[in-house]
Amino acid sequence: KFIIAAVVVITLTSSALAAASHVVVEKPPVLSAHDLNSTTHVIKAMCDAFCPVFSAAGVAGIVGNAMQESSLNPTIKQYGGGPGRGLFQMSVGGLGDYCHGAGCDIWTAKGQSDFVKETIISRKWADRAYGWDVATQLHKQLQTDNVADAATDFMNGWERCGDCDTANRIRFAEQFYPEVKKYC
Repeated sequence: KFIIAAVVVITLTSSALAAASHVVVEKPPVLSAHDLNSTTHVIKAMCDAFCPVFSAAGVAGIVGNAMQESSLNPTIKQYGGGPGRGLFQMSVGGLGDYCHGAGCDIWTAKGQSDFVKETIISRKWADRAYGWDVATQLHKQLQTDNVADAATDFMNGWERCGDCDTANRIRFAEQFYPEVKKYC
């Protein structure tokens, strides 16, 4: 009975769970991208977005940052109730606007990666994020063949984190570099 009940609960969406239990559910559907996809699939979605415009080392640098920010979980919310969401712990304003226009899901690795890419390569989205000059510089930096430089450049140019733990970001980027190279 327990296994059957667990399967039923897993297949319900968060809105169905909310209706059934009369509570407001503040998270994405139970069957999120992270639940359905392994880390490999999340990395593949990131590579699909980033490999056409950045070097494999540049993409690995981005993946290393996402690993530090979210453990590659596109549905994670910032601890303590802050505004950070998803792979890059970004606020959802610009991401929501982007996905509304592009028809993507803000809770998926694909939607989040496509948005981050656009904030670096598109003047429209770069100006809403950090500005075209920063985006242009970061775009050039992410052409590198040096994974550590790419992780640090993305951290400084895009993440702009508070407590960065640079060494971890670089370690994660180097760890995922062989897998990224399979897709780039």
